[in-house]
Amino acid sequence: SNDELITDETITHLAEASEAPIEIDHPFIDDMSKYPELKTREMPTGNTELEEIGKTIAKNNRVADLMGHAGVGKDTILKVIFAATNRPYVGINMDKSMISQELMGSYKIDEDGKVYFKDGVVPHCGKYGFNLIISEINAAHADIISALHQVTEKNGKIHVKQKDEVIEPSPKFRIVTTRNP
Repeated sequence: SNDELITDETITHLAEASEAPIEIDHPFIDDMSKYPELKTREMPTGNTELEEIGKTIAKNNRVADLMGHAGVGKDTILKVIFAATNRPYVGINMDKSMISQELMGSYKIDEDGKVYFKDGVVPHCGKYGFNLIISEINAAHADIISALHQVTEKNGKIHVKQKDEVIEPSPKFRIVTTRNP
């Protein structure tokens, strides 16, 4: 029924469409019960909007972009899909003051005075196969878009310029951006 949030059949279809294996009982997965019931409609393909978004994320080569007006539930839809398919995610909200080092990583000094590099959210998600939700991507500064560009290419890599490292992301890694029109 279209009134159900996600059915077992929907989860099966999402799992089949995904090239990345589903992880059951991952410790960082949200419980589905914390999300409200989503209203969805059938698309011309015969699938619901939720299924179409899920399949796009699963089949796409790492990157998807959702555009919709403020308050329509773009982030909630993504969180529901990731919870239903047992996939961990990290969500960040963009604003004009963010710099690329916040996403890619930076050098830090430990309590002994030694300098070390701490990975940012993008390399961390890429290495460990987390989904990264970047909300309000259109508010991102040009240096952030530039830092993300290489990973958004087909079979792209994560290039952490600060330590001259190139990371081959996990096949489970996805970036999903959201924006307002």
